[in-house]
Amino acid sequence: MAKSGTAITTDDLARMGYELCPDGTARRIGTAPAPPAPAAPPTKPQQPPSSPRKSRAPNKTETLYRDTQLRGKDARYEGVTFRFANGHRYTPDWVVVTDGGRLECHEVKGTYRLQSYQRARLAFDQAMVEWPAATWVWAEKIKAGGWKITRSDVE
Repeated sequence: MAKSGTAITTDDLARMGYELCPDGTARRIGTAPAPPAPAAPPTKPQQPPSSPRKSRAPNKTETLYRDTQLRGKDARYEGVTFRFANGHRYTPDWVVVTDGGRLECHEVKGTYRLQSYQRARLAFDQAMVEWPAATWVWAEKIKAGGWKITRSDVE
């Protein structure tokens, strides 16, 4: 018989009344094979990372901006996503291609400043730095009515 710390051979198993099964387990000679291990519970299938994003609709503020400021222009809601050099992404609210072929990206914010305001402003400013050929428009709704609009192409 094998000593402690040494490998057990099939002869050692046979002397103890066991045999080696094809799946690598040992069973007592003359007994039925062990039932298969229960299958792992089904897991929720994960979407591949490259799956397209579900389409979203603009909120009330973004719709009002489109209707008042982008009237007559071919404005696409979240039409382009920019990928920064550091791997982060930014999607402006509205994208317009002007008659001259220039890209305009519009970011719209309401009167109430949410926690995400600073993060959105940071991403917007970073996009202006990394893609200076586009025109960048930051629009904030004013409580008294109207819009405070800042454009990147204004000299």
